[in-house]
Amino acid sequence: MSKNSKPGFESLCYSNNEEYPDIICPLCAHKVIVVENGEATVSQCPHLVFVRPDRPCVYEYESDDFSKRRAVAPDDVPEYCSDFIDFLVAIGYDEKLFVYEVTYSGMGCGPFTTTDFIGFISEG
Repeated sequence: MSKNSKPGFESLCYSNNEEYPDIICPLCAHKVIVVENGEATVSQCPHLVFVRPDRPCVYEYESDDFSKRRAVAPDDVPEYCSDFIDFLVAIGYDEKLFVYEVTYSGMGCGPFTTTDFIGFISEG
């Protein structure tokens, strides 16, 4: 891993007039987040590394490799840092990791915004 290599990152934004989308792996086209009747479920593929909903340190899915890296994460880079990519670099991920930042905003009892992070790796 070179010193300047960081995971790839793409922001996807959806508003309240759109349903939360199915999320498809950019490497194998498998639906990893499937939304049916308003409920989202995780369906893993070999490239899926993590699914982190809009709650720091809580994961809907973690690969074995990701769990091991989190367990030995440096104390000086908190997992809830404002730039999640910094945390991923600190635990050893580089350009082989690609992250979707999925932001969904809408109106419930008031306006809301939620952001989920979904990571994929190009080699196991």
